[in-house]
Amino acid sequence: MKRNKNNLLGIIGCILGFIALVAAFYSPEIAAAIGPPTKPLEENVVDFAIKLKEAAESKAKGVEYHAEPTEPLPSAIVIDAIIAAGLIAAGFGLASLIRKEQRAIAAAAMCLGVGAAVVQISILVAAALIFVILVIAALSYLGIEFPSA
Repeated sequence: MKRNKNNLLGIIGCILGFIALVAAFYSPEIAAAIGPPTKPLEENVVDFAIKLKEAAESKAKGVEYHAEPTEPLPSAIVIDAIIAAGLIAAGFGLASLIRKEQRAIAAAAMCLGVGAAVVQISILVAAALIFVILVIAALSYLGIEFPSA
């Protein structure tokens, strides 16, 4: 059986997978770097109070309140781009296997790509869990209890 000495797809997959894996670990810093600067807490509170006042006034008048749409942040695509790059790297690894290139290079490309996607998704899950824990802690501090089953 003749082996193909050209490992181009596997090598491209490895490089893309490595870049995606590094970007997955640095995604919070990347998002902070390309996003707009955060407003101070006081400005956020004042903006929320103004929106709440406008909503209450429109409700009192019987008019439906329409909040102005917010523009999506440019950093919102970082997560999707990292997961997509990881899965594309895994696809290159699979194509490398199909072309009967070296298995080690193809496996490395697939592992790096899937690993980048898993790291990014686990960061999302961890952030969601931290948010839920903070909300529960704030509600319990305010004396609001959850009904037990």
